[in-house]
This record gives sequence, C-alpha cells and structure tokens, in this order.
Amino acid sequence: MAFGLDTLFLLAWVLAGFVVVRLVAIRSLRDARVANTVAAAVAAAFFAGALWPFSHRIDDAGGALHANAPASGDASPAAASGAAPPNLAGARNVSIGCARAGSPEAGGASGNLDVVFTGTQRLPPDGVMRQSAWYDVQGWAADAKAGAPARGVCLLVDGVVDRTAQAYYGLQRPDVVTVYHNARLLLSGFDIRVPAGSLATGRHRLQLGVRLYGRRLVAVGAPQDVTVR
Repeated sequence: MAFGLDTLFLLAWVLAGFVVVRLVAIRSLRDARVANTVAAAVAAAFFAGALWPFSHRIDDAGGALHANAPASGDASPAAASGAAPPNLAGARNVSIGCARAGSPEAGGASGNLDVVFTGTQRLPPDGVMRQSAWYDVQGWAADAKAGAPARGVCLLVDGVVDRTAQAYYGLQRPDVVTVYHNARLLLSGFDIRVPAGSLATGRHRLQLGVRLYGRRLVAVGAPQDVTVR
C-alpha cells in the first residue's frame, strides 16, 4: 500500500501523541493498562482533529468539475452561453505573483480552463485565432488540500508562464459550489486577458497554472491547443 506524505504525517502525529500521553499517564497513574487506555483515547482525539481538514478537500484533478458536471450541461456558464468575457468587478489582479512563481509542477490544486475567447468571440473548434486579436481565458481554480480558493492563477503557454497576461481571480462560480458542496469555493473563478500579438504564429498549448502558497505553481486541467495565424 502506498502512503502519501500527508498520510505519513498524520500517522506520525497520532503516534507521537500516544507516546507522549502514555509517558505522562504512566508516571501519574502508575498503572500501565490505565495509562494505555488514556493514551489511546487521547490519540484517537488527536486523530479525529488532524483528520478533519482532510475531509474538506476537493478532488486533486484538473477538470474534475467538468467530469462531474450537473445534468444541466457545461459547468461553465460562460462556456455554455458563449457570452462575452465577464465583468471583473470584485476580482483581484493576481498577475504580479506569476512573475515570482516557480516552475510548473503537479499535485495539490484543482481547476479547469473552461473557455477561450478571441476578441469577443468564443475560440472556434479548430482552435485558430488571429495574431492581431487579444484573447481571454476563463475557468476556475482552487487549493485542493484546503478546499478553498488558491493564492492565484497564471496562464501557461507551452509550459511557461505568460508574463504579458493580466490574471484576475475571485469571480463568482456558484456552479463549483454546487458540484463540490463547498460554499468556500464561490470566489474560485478567474479571467485571464492577454494582449494582441503576445503569441507568435504557429501552434501553441495553453494550460491553467494554479498558484499555491510557498511559490508553488501547479499545472492543472486539460490543455487547450491553438493555432495563431
């Protein structure tokens, strides 16, 4: 059986609590059986308290929302309607953090790049866009372990952070709340806007980068391939 670091930490925490409490109890009670019982009870309480945050996680998998979307259709309201990019009122500009982020890695975040607009139109199925047009990427992102919004988001172009992009995070996503039954994820939506001419002609791969604490940057969700002409 394979154990993750979180599981090993939890087991070590419970074992340490048991040992410490047993040592204290056996000195006070002078009865090994009673001391073991007291220590086991305290260790169980430690275990329950330490386990609580883990029960509030969301799936650590990109695009999990789409895979479990409600029967009404696409989990992204903008993607379903083909509407223009949303109003950014209330969202935070988190672009500066992308310049400080480390290299993209895997694990610890969840989210998805739902839809790409080129100009005011949704990207066509063939993924072709004009170099002269600005483009806009929308979706959602969260810290999977905390079950809450992440620190920020970035756009990865061919695996590298696009530092010309302006990333706004904190848009309302009631659909994410519905799927994960977690009201803390309401402000998990993002909108990333990229100026015209930032992509060279040819094929490129766009992907969501989720910023976690400690400068971690996690590549999440299915990539979107585009061709710039």
